Amino acid sequence: MKNQEAKKWHQEQFMPWKNAMEQHINEQQALQQLIQQNASELKYVISLLLDGRFNVAVQAWNNLGLEPKLSNVTINSQNGELVLTDENGANQAVNIDVLFGELEKLLKA
Repeated sequence: MKNQEAKKWHQEQFMPWKNAMEQHINEQQALQQLIQQNASELKYVISLLLDGRFNVAVQAWNNLGLEPKLSNVTINSQNGELVLTDENGANQAVNIDVLFGELEKLLKA
């Protein structure tokens, strides 16, 4: 009986978890590869953001095929955040220092 329970657990719980983890790892590796391949372009996007050329930065970001696809970027100078607006109109506020720090770490990896 315990052998059947173990097989059931293996099929119903372990294998779906294992498959999801493998998919997640593959997605992260693909993202890392995309970032490394486009390191100079990402540096260009960062320089555009620092120069306040948000429309050009949005176009450059979207041309790289990165997610989310952006429709607009603005800056909230009161709290030092970039407000990223995706193509569905959803806003995401990101601390500028944290964003640049994360991008810098990815580019060095």
